Amino acid sequence: MLVKERFGAAVLGEVIGTGLIGSVLSYPVMTYLWGRTGLTWMFYVPSFLMGTIIGGSIAYVLLKSMSRSGILENIQRKLGVQKFVETNE
Repeated sequence: MLVKERFGAAVLGEVIGTGLIGSVLSYPVMTYLWGRTGLTWMFYVPSFLMGTIIGGSIAYVLLKSMSRSGILENIQRKLGVQKFVETNE
């Protein structure tokens, strides 16, 4: 089976990477672009977190259903993805 199901880890990485780290790093950029002072980095965290939690949840459900039906494995084969092949070593 090509798919090694670690979708939960991918969703968690998305939430931590985009939701937390991305929101904190976007603070100086957005302050510069919008020109708004007085906002802290915590202004951006809730919206980033909610967006990544919702998006990650939708992706998790979609990938799980595609994995169960065999569609995901079929797509990976057509794309030539071989890095998830399990070996019997």
